[in-house]
Amino acid sequence: MSGVLRRNPEFAKLWSAQVVSQAGDWLNKVAALSLIARYGGGGEALLGLGLMFGTEQALRLLPTTLLSPFAGPVADRVPRKLLLVGGDLLRCLLVLCYLTIDSREELPLVWVLIALQVGLGIFFDAARQASLPNTVRTGDLHTAIALSAATWSTMLSIGALTGGLLVHWYGARTAFVVDACTYVASAALYVWLKVPAVQAQDEPFRWKEFLGLRDIRRGWEHAGAIGIRPALVTKAFWGGAGGLLVLVALAAETRYGAEADGATFAYTFGILFAARGVGTAIGPFVARRLFGTRPLELLHSIRAGFLLAPFAYAAFGLAENLWVAAAWIAVAHLGGGSIWVASTSIWQQTVDDRFRGRVHALDFFGMTLSFSIFALVTGALYDLGVDLTTLTTGLSAAVLAMGIGWWALSARMRGRLAALEVSR
Repeated sequence: MSGVLRRNPEFAKLWSAQVVSQAGDWLNKVAALSLIARYGGGGEALLGLGLMFGTEQALRLLPTTLLSPFAGPVADRVPRKLLLVGGDLLRCLLVLCYLTIDSREELPLVWVLIALQVGLGIFFDAARQASLPNTVRTGDLHTAIALSAATWSTMLSIGALTGGLLVHWYGARTAFVVDACTYVASAALYVWLKVPAVQAQDEPFRWKEFLGLRDIRRGWEHAGAIGIRPALVTKAFWGGAGGLLVLVALAAETRYGAEADGATFAYTFGILFAARGVGTAIGPFVARRLFGTRPLELLHSIRAGFLLAPFAYAAFGLAENLWVAAAWIAVAHLGGGSIWVASTSIWQQTVDDRFRGRVHALDFFGMTLSFSIFALVTGALYDLGVDLTTLTTGLSAAVLAMGIGWWALSARMRGRLAALEVSR
């Protein structure tokens, strides 16, 4: 795995910045949720705890849903390094604003800051994903994507655990300061990144077409022309995980919060989310070993993920012990990580560079909308009195059903990918 970094020095810079930045992202999530757990809920709150956590999850996703149709075209037209450096520095300033929150009345500012931070992040992510194939050799692309996903997962584990400990020992403010520093360090690394200039587009930029989503529709048309649209909706079919992750936060607060000898919510949540990171880090490499990396083989990784994840999450719903619950979350996200990396790798291997920013935006559009809906509905159902075990079982069944539906939908794409392999 280290070979891909040695052979591709520009990807090594991209990856190093990712390590720093994403560690801060997970610190931020744990710290923000600790503020919600501290100041939210209770008799005076407008929302119950379930909907509070569901709203936090949705606000980390809905800005992407709304802005991704615009972020993709921007990443295909604006210098991508500018988007990377500028995005990091602006988010650093936003994170420092969390330091002003110290009462229940100021809790709405948490929602605003999360939305703004994520809104900037979608332009950053579109530029990063579109740049990645230009920083590696063709033969190293899938390995680079898998390494990026494993890094995301590893930093999830490290960031969640570190965030839980920082908040538990020193308070949320310390975690926010560290997060701000990671953005500065990441921006400094991107300054030295060398990526090609964005390619000239066949069509000139027109505000009317941009605002009317004509640019993003061209990306959808391109995906249809090469037959890989089902790959772009794969993550949307995995959307039940958005609700399941809300249940993980609720379980940390209500089921396991007192188990670890008086552990705070941040500490318990950090353990459970770190387990998620372990699963998503390992899953793509296990799937790669079992199924391979060619586009047609990646479809089998996705199918296996949709079979494994719901059964493991159903077992999590029955777990009364914190560490048993963490183990089942890790197993579930062996499947989730496989779904994520395989679907991304399919379009990264087949889409023309001129459309990568837009196709990435479409990929995230469906995922964030689906995850947000499941998160909000799950939180609302919990507040209405549905217990954690029932919700977890129901969502697991929904994920399994959606996985079966996706496999049926992808039948034509399987034929196109088989033909592509023959032509190669």
